[in-house]
Amino acid sequence: MKTIRHNTFETNSSSTHSLLILTEEENDKINNGELFIENRYEKTLITKEEADEIFLEAIEEYNSVNPEDKIHTIEEFKETDWYLDNISEYPCNVEEWVEEWAEEGSLDYDVTNYVSPSGNKIIIHALYGYNG
Repeated sequence: MKTIRHNTFETNSSSTHSLLILTEEENDKINNGELFIENRYEKTLITKEEADEIFLEAIEEYNSVNPEDKIHTIEEFKETDWYLDNISEYPCNVEEWVEEWAEEGSLDYDVTNYVSPSGNKIIIHALYGYNG
């Protein structure tokens, strides 16, 4: 077994496993829209402000390439082919992460709440199954 991506468990089998392990506080902040997953590969957590900045830079780039079709909001940007073709590179919440990787029902999704012996509450989001 070797590490391919930071914070991601992978094997060399044909099965797919992807885990997102959060503290209870991080999970609550993601659910409240205060934190986002930076992108669907790294799973680094970023603030809403940092996520908005990434989207605003992408919108600026989009508008410079498409001056006749300018967009102004993140919601408009998320409807463009530019976004959809590169969706894995943009910030997301847990629901969007699951939707991206479990499309067409090829992967199963599960959430487990765990309390460590020291009392830390951990939420584990898991995508698993065969994706090939």
